[in-house]
Amino acid sequence: MPDMDAITPDRDLRGTADRSAARGCGISQYPVLCRVLSALTATTLLLLAIAGILAFLVVRVVELRVDSIVGPRGQVGDVRVRPNEIVLTDVVLPGTAGQAPTRAERVVLVPRWREFLTHQAVFERVLVRGYDMEVLRDSEGTLHVAPSLARALAIARGEDGQPRPAWAGRVVLTDGTMRYRDQTVSKNGHEMVFEQARIELTPLAVPAGDERMDVRFEGVTAKGPEGQRGMAALVGWVRGKGQDADLRLAVRHMPAAQVAPYLQLSHSAPITGGLIDLDMRTDVRDHALQANGTLALTKVRFGDEGSIFALPRQAVLSAMADRNDTVRFDFTVKGSLDDPKFALQQSLPQRVAGGFARAVGVSAEGASEGFTGAVREMGKAFTNLW
Repeated sequence: MPDMDAITPDRDLRGTADRSAARGCGISQYPVLCRVLSALTATTLLLLAIAGILAFLVVRVVELRVDSIVGPRGQVGDVRVRPNEIVLTDVVLPGTAGQAPTRAERVVLVPRWREFLTHQAVFERVLVRGYDMEVLRDSEGTLHVAPSLARALAIARGEDGQPRPAWAGRVVLTDGTMRYRDQTVSKNGHEMVFEQARIELTPLAVPAGDERMDVRFEGVTAKGPEGQRGMAALVGWVRGKGQDADLRLAVRHMPAAQVAPYLQLSHSAPITGGLIDLDMRTDVRDHALQANGTLALTKVRFGDEGSIFALPRQAVLSAMADRNDTVRFDFTVKGSLDDPKFALQQSLPQRVAGGFARAVGVSAEGASEGFTGAVREMGKAFTNLW
């Protein structure tokens, strides 16, 4: 017969071990469950460690991708990677020689992760807030918008070494300042400044294909000599590299001095005051452009007022002005986008209006060409990505 006293201590030891393990997880009455939970805890900690390593690697890959997009001379203050977006702060993109850098307080990228992590700049949305951007048109008429970004995207390569196009379903720039500096009209560049500027491009493809891009812009002009502010709005669409487009531009109460180089004739006195209103529709089909519009000058003033040479102009202005001291001109601009100089044609009534304009010393067509040129070149810049 077995000695019961001999095996009692072993049973007591096992029971003590089970109870000790159970007490370690706080549920002594379920020792098996306790062991399972302990195993799950260890597995969870291991998975968390792996996830942490993967997250670090993903962040590093994203940082490298961002560096490749902004270019070697671009600067980003901080990069934060979230499940649905990438947030960049204090972004600086250098300009070309003589051009101010483009700055943005905050850029939110909502990527298509699969494409983005395989070296493709594909985004659902790009949101830019608090930006300052200078658009430079040099003396030869070439437009420059964030050229360092353009160069970086132009040389972007995929895993197979082939160039990769960039695409964004929607690009929105808000709460910013846009400066358009044109060196074709003055050596140092005539500047038009728009504050509180909002730009929407839907979608944006680089390089541009046959996809239609909807364009919307609105902004407030910088203060004029007497503290006035105007407003400008552009809405429409552009296809491809600008060979087809339909754009509507409206300008209200813009200080005339800000568009004086486009408005005044070469032999006339400088425009020193007054306000500009402009309504224009630009239609482009197969590179052929036609723009129709109305230009209104309110209380316009010239630098030679008080001079005897100003008397004929003052007489014409008085004859044409309405009770609000506003003079209106209709105009038509026609030409080919392949021709750097548009051919200006007018119907008979418009020629009469143009004759009055020349007697006054202003050019409705010149003003329209200034705006049309800016619109055309900026449209081409965005669709070519600068």
